[in-house]
Parts: sequence; structure tokens; C-alpha cells
Amino acid sequence: MKKPSSKKSILIVEDENIVVQDIKETLKKFGYEIAGYTSSGKEAVEICKKEKPDLVLMDIKLPGDFDGIQAAEAIGDSSPVIFLTAYTDDDMVKRAKKARPYGYLSKPFNERELYAAIETAFYRRDVEGKLRESEIRFRDLFDHMYNGVAVYEAVDDGADFIFKDINKAGEKICRIKKEEVTGRIVSEAFPGIEKMGLLALFKRVWKTGQPESLPPTFYEDKRITQWMDNHVFKLPSGEIVAVFQDVSEYKEKETALRESEARYEFILSKMKEIVLILSKTGNIIFANRSALTMSGYDEKESIGESITKFLSKDSVKAALAALAQEFLGRHHSEFEVKIESKSGETKILQIYEGSDLIRKNGKIVGILITGRDITREKKVEENLIDRNRELERFNELTIGRETKMIELKNRIKELEGQVAGFKDNR
Repeated sequence: MKKPSSKKSILIVEDENIVVQDIKETLKKFGYEIAGYTSSGKEAVEICKKEKPDLVLMDIKLPGDFDGIQAAEAIGDSSPVIFLTAYTDDDMVKRAKKARPYGYLSKPFNERELYAAIETAFYRRDVEGKLRESEIRFRDLFDHMYNGVAVYEAVDDGADFIFKDINKAGEKICRIKKEEVTGRIVSEAFPGIEKMGLLALFKRVWKTGQPESLPPTFYEDKRITQWMDNHVFKLPSGEIVAVFQDVSEYKEKETALRESEARYEFILSKMKEIVLILSKTGNIIFANRSALTMSGYDEKESIGESITKFLSKDSVKAALAALAQEFLGRHHSEFEVKIESKSGETKILQIYEGSDLIRKNGKIVGILITGRDITREKKVEENLIDRNRELERFNELTIGRETKMIELKNRIKELEGQVAGFKDNR
């Protein structure tokens, strides 16, 4: 028979000297250390307080008004107890169970039985100790988790659920105390749970055993209003666990961002200037209303398309070169490109000097380009140029005719003078 690997101390509480001596010899034989022996239950309690033995062999029937069961109850969890008894009546067994002993030995017993009972008690003690340590670690983790965690037990065949446990984060998120909800029906503690769809999710998870998540959902009752995110799964015990967090702040920021984006897009839609956002590959990410109006294409026809699709062939090279310079951090000067509209009309887009690079997580992902449609101005300018040319030609013609008239008049006068002179000579 294998002896214990290390000495453990055992206290003997027995009123029969012969039994005490037999036990002492057996314990020494198997390498155990004797922490002491006594026939008094009260003295046994005191010895346990001072010596803290690894195990107590406790006779149930002891002299006096303090028997072995009372002594074991007083010792509690400080040392495991094995009861030694020659009596096994039902009343005694019921009393003994309340003391939570680690085993029973019916007198008389042999060495093998004693050794087996002792080693079984030590093994159980070790397992329970590890279990307690695990529970402590679990409780520490449970109570210090950032997310709220609640454990529920199904009632009425999964029709509803009662609170079994909730961690500190859960108390804070739900603005409750653990003692206020433990044992309560969840639909009573949180009357808005059915409306938000979480109770139905609990029922599904309990029935199927498959984990499910409820995306950010608004919860409301007379006590609290908040956005909650839930992930629910089922334990082997049949209990269900909800891991949740308050995402109200996130949802408020998300709403504020959407409103800000809506205002931004509204402002952009009212701007006369052209606003385009292009990716690093030159694809259109955003085009405001003025840009769409100029091209004649709608948003679906424009977003995701290459900017080159909308440029005339003689403008592509200059436009791409300017974009490349911008991505390299070299601002371009103001320039013009030709846009081929959906109707087939060629329009002129004036790109303003410089563009803004768009970054995400520190990396350049796109570029913001602004400009204006100067097609009408260009046409007016061309018309003015044509008119000026016509005026110049007219002026040239007019001035030339006047010069010839003057020369003709002068020639006529000269001829008249010659004629007059000729007459006089006659």
C-alpha cells in the first residue's frame, strides 16, 4: 500500500483508549503525524484552533453534553472530519450530515479501511481547495470584468428567467444592486426586456443551446433608458449568461456624427462649387449636387467610377499628373479640365489651387478637390473674343476706306489745280 508523499497531521478524538492506541499505531505505520488526541469535543475544538490539523478522526459518541457532531460543527471548514461510530440510526445520520463530514467509519474497522477513508478525505479536501481557488479566481474575474455579466435560471419551462447572479459592472450599468434582483423574475426587474427583444432571445438560446447576439438596442422603462448590446449563451448547467454593455454614449456619438454628416452633405448640396472626393486610385468616393449637375450623371452612375471616365481625352494626362503631385505633397496651381457630360456637351471645370488630402488612421486614403463650372464664362469669353476680332476687321476696313477717300480727294484737288492752270495759260 502506497504511503503518503508528505506527512499530514491528524487529531484523534476518541473516548476508548484501546481504539486510540490502535489508531495511533496505524497512523504512524502509514507515515501520518499525530496532532494529538482527546476524548473531549470541546477540547478538540480548541486544539483545532491552535494546531490546525490536516484531518480529525472524530468519534460521534463522546462523554459529556458536547458530542462529536457538535464538535465537528464548531470546527467547521478549518479541518476536515471523519466520523467514527458504532451507531448508525437514522436520527444520528441526519444530524451528522449537517456537520458535512468527509467520511464515516463504522466500528470496528481495519487498517485498510482507515487508510482508504483518510486518503479519500485528503483527496476530497485537495479537490475542494482547488475548486474554491478556481471559484475565487472566477469570482474575481467576474466582478472585475469591464462588461456586465448576468446569470439566469429558466422557470416555467423557459417561459421566463430569474436572476441568479450579476457582476459589479452589471450592477453599475443597470443601476441596481445584486441583492435587489437575485431571485427575481427578469421581466419584473426589467419590464422593458420583452419590448427590446431580449426576452425572446433568452428563450431561443435556452431552447436551442446556440449563442446569439442582440445588436445595440434601445431599452426603456420607468427607471432607466439606455442603448444595450447583448451576447447570450447557455451553460452546461442549463443556466444562461448574458454579457452586455451600455453603448448609449457610442450611440449618441453615432447619432451626432450622422446629424453632422447630414448637415455637411446638405451644405455641400447647396454649394455652387464643385466638390469631389477621390480615392488614391482616382475613383470617385463623393460628388456633391453641383458636380453631378455638371456631368449630367446621377450618384449611382458616378460613385466608384474612375474620374477619367468623365474627362475629355486631352484633359486626362494633366488631371492625373496634378493628382499625383498632390498625393506627393506638392500642391498644384489652378488649372482647367474638360468634362464630357452625359448629354455629350463638353464643359470646362476650373480646379482650384491646392487640394486637401484625406487621412484615416494616419494613412492617406483620398483627396478633396474643389472647383467650379466655368463653361458659361468660357463661352462668353469666346464670344467676346470673336466680337473683338470682328470689330478689329471692321475697323481695318473702315480706316482703309477713309484713307483712300482722302487720297482721292487730294488727287481730285490736284487735278482741278492743273486744269485751272491749263485754262489760264490758254
